[in-house]
Amino acid sequence: MLISNIHKGGIVLNIGLIGCGSIANWHIKIYKLIKDVKVIAVSDINLEKARAFAAKNKIRKHFNNYLDLLEIKDLDFVDVCTPTSTHASIIIDAVKSNHNVFTEKPLALSTQQCNKIISESRRHGVKVCVCHNQIFFPGVQKIKAMIDGGKIEPVVVKTFIKEDGELLPPWTKTASEGGIIWEVAYHLAYLQLFFLKNIKDVFAVGGKIKYPVYDDFCVLLRTFSNCYGIMEVSELSKKQEAFIEIDTLDGDRFQIDRVHDNILKSPVKVKDLAIIKAKLKFLPRKLRYFRGHYRLIKKFIDSIKFDLPSPVPPEDGRKTIQLLECIQKALDEGRIIPFPE
Repeated sequence: MLISNIHKGGIVLNIGLIGCGSIANWHIKIYKLIKDVKVIAVSDINLEKARAFAAKNKIRKHFNNYLDLLEIKDLDFVDVCTPTSTHASIIIDAVKSNHNVFTEKPLALSTQQCNKIISESRRHGVKVCVCHNQIFFPGVQKIKAMIDGGKIEPVVVKTFIKEDGELLPPWTKTASEGGIIWEVAYHLAYLQLFFLKNIKDVFAVGGKIKYPVYDDFCVLLRTFSNCYGIMEVSELSKKQEAFIEIDTLDGDRFQIDRVHDNILKSPVKVKDLAIIKAKLKFLPRKLRYFRGHYRLIKKFIDSIKFDLPSPVPPEDGRKTIQLLECIQKALDEGRIIPFPE
């Protein structure tokens, strides 16, 4: 495994960043918080955007063709921050160039593309990590530890988001990019897979109310056990709400606010709300959300440095895409769709 250089007694990893849009601006902020990495090159199809991004962040090289970036030999990994439809081809080109890859979600647009990524990454012996950032929210990790430790037994897992679709980039509301299902429901899907085991089948109802893609829908996930999952997505709201709710066998309800990253157990006590508000007052909302990115990227860096498994391997990305494909098919055909084993 390539480790680019040693600096001040520690290992420093070199990163190539592909795509200089809004999410790349957050990734670069995270990398600046990590002492043992350095972004040495960026690319964007808009050369002026790449040039400005590089100048602002004091990055040595910039390109308008990512293939030129991939020719750099001393890259420890490539970070893909481009629109969904480009992910598969960029990732495959990167792994064929023997580069490890960290990619924004989703991994690809189809199971077939995922299979190709997995096959090529195994053939070339490189790591691929998918940005399932919300798994690494402290609240999500805490609830999962309680489940795995036998302290609570879920009966219903509910993930939902309501927001104003006008705040999303226009390309996310096009069928060619997977629409709202691939852009927004993707998060809800991998969270369901994180908590739910042995999904049996999928049913969904919804419509294309405001946009040419499904923008308001509900999904029911049935398992081989007594537990089931519910997903709700709406891009018609003027107020953002994003929650995970876990109803347990003992009658308790745990709610994780994904916007503010806190846990409430019902019944909610007034003093608990006061403590949460006091803590959140000093932590900007955007920073709270990107703590998941920070933790995941740190784990991926460690996986490269110490030759550990990828924290979110492409197989996990493929399973999420399989669930999205079932949701899309259920919405299109109005019937229950078996989830592939």
